[in-house]
Amino acid sequence: MVKYPDFLRHIVNTRLSEYAVKRKGIVPIIDEVRKLIAKAEARYRFSSFGGNPENLAKYFGSDDFKLVVSAFQSVNALNVLIEILEEARDKYSDLPVVVEAIDNVVKNLKSKVEGDGKG
Repeated sequence: MVKYPDFLRHIVNTRLSEYAVKRKGIVPIIDEVRKLIAKAEARYRFSSFGGNPENLAKYFGSDDFKLVVSAFQSVNALNVLIEILEEARDKYSDLPVVVEAIDNVVKNLKSKVEGDGKG
């Protein structure tokens, strides 16, 4: 049994499925976001299954993650990404490097949402 839930399978996919029903506007980006994160998972090895979830910190600071941000931003759904990250923060709360990375990303995303009034 793994100690941490898997970011892509247990957090991202669950939230995206939930929001596909609640906010139809994100449907066009769901597959793309899943593909981007799956590709990054192979590159950064942050899977809970044979990888190291602490590597999420590197991913959140990467250009690869900026593509995910852009996808959410393209459908005015940065608040959905913020919720995904806040859930990840809770699940990985005993990994300080991940918590710090998430806090930085969420702070930047919230300023973007407040700055353009979209989310």
